[in-house]
Amino acid sequence: MFSEAEELVLTEYMLKASRIGFPLDSKTIRKLSYQLAEKNNISFPPSWTVNGMAGEDWLSGFLKRHECISRRTPEATSLARATAFNKTNVEAFFEKLQDLYSRYSFLPERVYNLDETGLTTSQEPQKVVAEVGAKQVAQVVSHERGETVTMCGFIDAIGNALPPVLIFPRKNFKSNMLHNAQPGVKGLANQSGWMTGDFFLESHQHFVRHNCSSKEYPT
Repeated sequence: MFSEAEELVLTEYMLKASRIGFPLDSKTIRKLSYQLAEKNNISFPPSWTVNGMAGEDWLSGFLKRHECISRRTPEATSLARATAFNKTNVEAFFEKLQDLYSRYSFLPERVYNLDETGLTTSQEPQKVVAEVGAKQVAQVVSHERGETVTMCGFIDAIGNALPPVLIFPRKNFKSNMLHNAQPGVKGLANQSGWMTGDFFLESHQHFVRHNCSSKEYPT
């Protein structure tokens, strides 16, 4: 329906929108394609006019013709994080990283990534076998709505992981919170279960103890 050049323009627009954090969903792409065809007097099926958008079959064919794009599930990214990821900040990061490499000649096992993630205390039930026609199938879990435990993990450039730090949503930390945890895991607690400045310092101290960082053996 569209020429090769026109489809290329559409593809480049979708890629640009995705790269700046505003990817287009299927319905928006179909509406955009209909508007493009209408403005350029390109013939299209009557159903496009009725629905105000291109058909799902057209979109499926379009995606097959352009393998550089596909349907993906986006990751929610805050505006603060998106705006902080810019050319100036990225260049400053790599300049500092290059300076560290030139001064210390780090081996891969001395280069670590630290990141936080939230772990829920109530896992989503898996599919089970039950009676056909039953209106409700229940599975007993510890909580219907779980709480979030923050995990701070440390992994080096060859894939080795140090024992993580776990922050529980409790007023005080109790040793039984780490029942069955791997050896060396650090447990902390506060009302929110989130990372704080003081806990971040404790997490670094935990990191230093486990990988023996020093002035003579830096990471």
